[in-house]
Amino acid sequence: MSHAKAPLVVVVNPRATKSSPTRTRAVIDALATTHQVTLLDTSGAHLRDLGAFCRSVGARAVAVMGGDGTLNHACSALLGLPVTVVVIPTGAGNLLARSLRIPNDPLRAVGLLQRPQPRIVDVPVAAVRLAGSPDRIAITQVGLGREAQVVAWADRRRHLPTALRLVVAAVATGGRRKPRFTVRSEDQPETVATSASVQLRYPYTRLGPLPVGIRADSGALAMMLLRPGTRPVTRHFGSADIAFSAVEEQFSVHVDGEPVAPAWSAAVVPAAHRMLFLAGENGFLTGA
Repeated sequence: MSHAKAPLVVVVNPRATKSSPTRTRAVIDALATTHQVTLLDTSGAHLRDLGAFCRSVGARAVAVMGGDGTLNHACSALLGLPVTVVVIPTGAGNLLARSLRIPNDPLRAVGLLQRPQPRIVDVPVAAVRLAGSPDRIAITQVGLGREAQVVAWADRRRHLPTALRLVVAAVATGGRRKPRFTVRSEDQPETVATSASVQLRYPYTRLGPLPVGIRADSGALAMMLLRPGTRPVTRHFGSADIAFSAVEEQFSVHVDGEPVAPAWSAAVVPAAHRMLFLAGENGFLTGA
């Protein structure tokens, strides 16, 4: 007696760093052996209507082939729905996949979903509030100031290898003005910085590893700060909100590796939402 295949919506970003038609077809074919697959691309209309589409076809899972930026847009459309997000990494950094111990090989990632008892985890998602813009979510990191300048430069030069373009970006943007901003939190003294990398779960930054342990399911925030004339410093904010305010001019911002409009002020609110994700079998990646 055959069983009906469960519906699965698959979102594909064909422009992701490690995406290719051959790889996409192999993943779709593998998923189709166990699920009734509906394929969507990452055009704006499809992602905006992703939640409604899942309800219409009865899908309780969405597989996302792309990087952290693609995941951010898909998860934004799925907030509040009882849907499990399956990460199939084809981006440049794939920080969420690493944090959840998802294999970097897309076909091995598919294998996690096809196990008799897939491991589903409840993961906190942060809110990002930018003055003059709608709230966003963040699933891996938020960069501000110099950090966001480097990411924006690298994002426009995807033809370069990932590691190389970040190094070149740091050099190419080194002579730019570095707008200063204040950093405030309930349990930390106020300070002034020119660069900040807020990590939601992946314990490494472009400036080095964070010396505090963070788990993918903790909701805690850790941050690498660069203050004028000093070496990078780490702060562990736990569950407290972090607020940023420009001192003299707007600062650059990126959310999950995607540049957004410069801001006069911003705030990162940990564990503002929760979502279900497929995870690997070896627990969550933690910091040092």
